Amino acid sequence: VKFYNSFEVFGYEKGKLIDDSLDWYYDLQSGFYGLEPVAIHRIWAPEEIDSLGKTYKTYALAGSIEEIYDAFYRAKPQHTFVSNGPKINKFWIEGEGWTADWWEIYYLWIAGEVVNLQIDVSSDCKIKEVILSLGKEVIRKYLPNKGHFIKAEKFIISKGGALLLTVIDEKGRKAISSYLNLRH
Repeated sequence: VKFYNSFEVFGYEKGKLIDDSLDWYYDLQSGFYGLEPVAIHRIWAPEEIDSLGKTYKTYALAGSIEEIYDAFYRAKPQHTFVSNGPKINKFWIEGEGWTADWWEIYYLWIAGEVVNLQIDVSSDCKIKEVILSLGKEVIRKYLPNKGHFIKAEKFIISKGGALLLTVIDEKGRKAISSYLNLRH
């Protein structure tokens, strides 16, 4: 299966990092490219699978194997992310004026709208930072200092862009979300 809207944020070959394009991912999302982050592992022999332990991986949260393809598109709340430790259990916004644009397969929210921001993240150690951004522009930063962080709050959409979530734990490991589109 090919995901044409995906972007290789981290690339590995034989267990070694050969491509770290995280900054480029944030730059492209600042330009409203709407890309799904993925970690790609080029594996040439079965014994290389053991080397995946602490590397970044792509997560697609789905109820079954049949739902994985749908997890990469905007037909549901955010269900994909890359991580080498922390987990993004939920990253979503809801509001009265949201519009499902089925041609583009994503949800749209309008600038000035008040929405409910929902964040649920976890790690096997304390979470140091939870960063909400529009591409590279940080708009909120939380410092939970605990292993599980849930936040639900009112959020005013001030402008359009790709809303992203980055989670950093005390071991320096990160989880990077796919985008939620905000249109103005």
